[in-house]
Amino acid sequence: MTYQTFKLDVWEFVISCTKSQTRLARYAKHKNKDVRALVGKNTHTSGDTLIRLSKDPEKAVLYAVAGNSSAPENVLVKFYETQNVHLLRRLAENSSLPYKYLKELSKHRDYAIRRGVAKNKSATPDILEVLASDINAYVRMCVADNPNTPAYVLTYLANDVNDSVRLRVAHNENTEYEVHKKLFKDRDTGVKETAIRTAKLTEEDARRLAKSQEWMVQVALAGNPYIPEDMAKKFSKSRDTYIYRAAQYAARKRKEMQMK
Repeated sequence: MTYQTFKLDVWEFVISCTKSQTRLARYAKHKNKDVRALVGKNTHTSGDTLIRLSKDPEKAVLYAVAGNSSAPENVLVKFYETQNVHLLRRLAENSSLPYKYLKELSKHRDYAIRRGVAKNKSATPDILEVLASDINAYVRMCVADNPNTPAYVLTYLANDVNDSVRLRVAHNENTEYEVHKKLFKDRDTGVKETAIRTAKLTEEDARRLAKSQEWMVQVALAGNPYIPEDMAKKFSKSRDTYIYRAAQYAARKRKEMQMK
């Protein structure tokens, strides 16, 4: 069987595992557009091959290249200049897109493009600060999720009217402890639970929260790897399935933290 006759799902596995630029260059000539798109998506594909694929007649291939962080800058700029919304959506999430273009896209009228910028791991604090006030909740959610979002922006988002935005603030490692403490009292159960489970709790706060009669608070505490050892042992012996599982999760997290 030649490589042209492979089924697409097999191709997806083969190409995703391929690091050889020579092989990828050969696969890039495949007659099936979906196979070429998979090559365009692979970050191990050489710049020369990606340049060739950037001239492909099929849109699916162009979209794949536009989202590839290994694509040469001149290719990304060429795509940007087309102002094609579908290409811009892929570029917005590309961590290799130069700051100048990323900032321009953060002002685009299309919310999906602004959302892509908010998700971009290369988005800078100044860009994320502006997007934190975006009219679209999905954009603000992505800002709250972004590991580059500074603490002061997360503090602002902790007051967002949207529960899902605050939930992501509670989960972001850059969120300050005082903000987490505020979220311990959030009106939304999910936000409250996440804040208690992820905060680097002081012993005083952990023991104060342990007095709560709320089952959800007990589960969240059990899943927090920063609680005092005696509390962790108590939760690990709980007959409540959810509390027990949360305690086991926290125990694994503590081991991972100790190994770092």
